[in-house]
Amino acid sequence: MRNILNWIRGKSPSQVKLPTNSAPPPPPPSTAQPWIPHQLTVSTEHDRIPLSHFLAAHFAMPRSFLRDEVIRKHGVVVERFDEAASRFVPVRYDQGVAVRAGDRVSVTDYKLPVKDAGISIDWRGKLDMPREDLERELRKRIVYEDDRILVLNKPSGLAVQPGAEIPVSLDALLPLLGADLKLVHRLDRDASGLLILAKGADSATLMRRLLDEAQVDAGIEKIYYAMVMGTPKTAFGEIISQVYLAGRYPQERMTSKAPLRANLLDPGKPAITQWRHMGTYIRKLASGRRIKLSMLEVRPVTGRKHQLRVHLSEQLSTPIAGDVKYGYYRMRAWRTGAMPLHLHCHTLRLRKWGADGQDITVT
Repeated sequence: MRNILNWIRGKSPSQVKLPTNSAPPPPPPSTAQPWIPHQLTVSTEHDRIPLSHFLAAHFAMPRSFLRDEVIRKHGVVVERFDEAASRFVPVRYDQGVAVRAGDRVSVTDYKLPVKDAGISIDWRGKLDMPREDLERELRKRIVYEDDRILVLNKPSGLAVQPGAEIPVSLDALLPLLGADLKLVHRLDRDASGLLILAKGADSATLMRRLLDEAQVDAGIEKIYYAMVMGTPKTAFGEIISQVYLAGRYPQERMTSKAPLRANLLDPGKPAITQWRHMGTYIRKLASGRRIKLSMLEVRPVTGRKHQLRVHLSEQLSTPIAGDVKYGYYRMRAWRTGAMPLHLHCHTLRLRKWGADGQDITVT
């Protein structure tokens, strides 16, 4: 650990002898459940309405998107009970077909936000809800709060910071939650999960120090769940590499494979990621093709931009499902179609954060 700390604090890899035969102990068992397709049953209230209308009644997405991207691209399966066969059988449908009470509707290729989930971000990254409802919905997503910080469950699709072609960002919405809230770290726009907001400048300074990647043994631990394409060769492991900037906006990209790229834009920074394989699942697409997905528990020891996405794709050869930037070629080869980014910050552990010095765990 001392060698790794020295490396992070500025020494080059050639100056430090990294451990080669040691492996991190497996993290404690987790109770995480894998993502499964949305499964709905048509009630009498929705009997004989178009399939696109039925989906729009349950998911916080524009009906045009559900029609053009989900239904027309066969990302949904409709099953109806056949009395003669005494079982549910698939039925042919298009965007105008009427569903019937008792039908089973499964959205197989998309992870869609449900209507009652609060903040709705449409497929273009715009708020699909009145701004007067924002404060109430944002406060519903507060999972922890004390006199120094606030932890928010950020939805997928909401950017943390403003930028070109970003219609709305969490940074612009912070005044709805408090007069002096400050961002201290980031989540990718398409990732979801726990995000820490500091109350005031002093708390922000403290949190940034604790989140500093040079303090491997410092006071905050983040645990992510990632659904990846493929299966790791081992049950757990630790990835140690340099992460380089390989492209700027609008083609911003990071890489951990310096020898393969001649256009690196910086000398790179060391990055460390610990991971554990939690299970492998076979997912059947609407086309009938079966793909193999694995659930990983991932712990970033450092905090480089796109670190988890780069490490899982380039070092572990298991890109995150839905990661078009770092997993495009795998998605194209597997013909998965459009998918959301399956990366979620599930747990934050704040060591000795409580009033009596106890650890605080937020999930």
